[in-house]
Amino acid sequence: MAGVVGEFVAGAALLPRGLGLIARRPRLFGLGAIPPAITSVIFIAVLVVVILQLERIVEWLTPFADAWSPNLSNTIDVLVGVALIGGLVLVMVISFTVLTLAERRAAMRKHRARVLGFAVPTFLLLAIPFVGVLVFPIATAAGTLLARQLLGEPT
Repeated sequence: MAGVVGEFVAGAALLPRGLGLIARRPRLFGLGAIPPAITSVIFIAVLVVVILQLERIVEWLTPFADAWSPNLSNTIDVLVGVALIGGLVLVMVISFTVLTLAERRAAMRKHRARVLGFAVPTFLLLAIPFVGVLVFPIATAAGTLLARQLLGEPT
């Protein structure tokens, strides 16, 4: 069991090593921040458009509620609007996370604990879109270190 825990800790330790790599080569941070910054801008633009058009979208989704009492109709409209925004944000967080994670399945299967040690904190940090912009370059560097370790290459 100590081997699994040690592997998990070794995986988690890659994030600080990635930060060190970025600190030594600051240009890598800018390069690594470009994809999540673009994704965040697109997601924010979509969210703003949906919020600005929310009343029209909700009216289109709930024509059945027009014949109901005004209080009940308004309640349904608010619930649908909140569900729509909440669902959109959830899809954005999941999409952001999926877009920022790489796969190296064959090598990862052999070192699951190390991969999970890296992936769990990375996933949690990248699930926060604005934090993800800062973490993505670090995670990219750390993921490169992980991939090289898993493939037996020098790090």
